[in-house]
Amino acid sequence: MWIITSLIVVLVLNTAAAIVTVFKQQRDISATWAWLLVLLLLPVLGFIIYAFWSQVVGQQIAGHPNPTAFGNRSVGGNATTRGQDTDTIA
Repeated sequence: MWIITSLIVVLVLNTAAAIVTVFKQQRDISATWAWLLVLLLLPVLGFIIYAFWSQVVGQQIAGHPNPTAFGNRSVGGNATTRGQDTDTIA
């Protein structure tokens, strides 16, 4: 019985940690859902992948001369501004 209880506690803590971890940074909704799936389906390995991969991708986007090449990163952007350089983030 204690094994089942321990497993449930670990899964609940993993789910809470995954939600907090993914929503710390503002990102595209599809990326958020993708990271949530990785973290929830691969409990320990998912956090290791997130720790390395999210930093690498974030640095690539930050260092890229045209950050909009990775998609519209502004909040509240619409179809007319998608893919265009914007100076302000709404």
